Amino acid sequence: MLKLNVDGSIIQGGRKVTYGGILRNEMGFWLTSFSYNLGSYSVLRVALMGILIGLRLAWEKGFRNVWLECDASNAIKLAIYVRNFIISN
Repeated sequence: MLKLNVDGSIIQGGRKVTYGGILRNEMGFWLTSFSYNLGSYSVLRVALMGILIGLRLAWEKGFRNVWLECDASNAIKLAIYVRNFIISN
């Protein structure tokens, strides 16, 4: 089991946007982390970018069972919807 925590930050009316995350193993030990600066984006897009990059890193490290934590519940719901759509088609 891998745990992925992601978060984003938007300041100055959305003109400065950053997001990042951390991957930890089942014992809570740090495996890797990431952060990026973006241009002007919405809160939902920032959260989705963090989820996408974090899941991609987890996949590249061979993890298929990932526990995702993010404070943007709408981003998590959308990610689950897309995942279920892909699996069903």
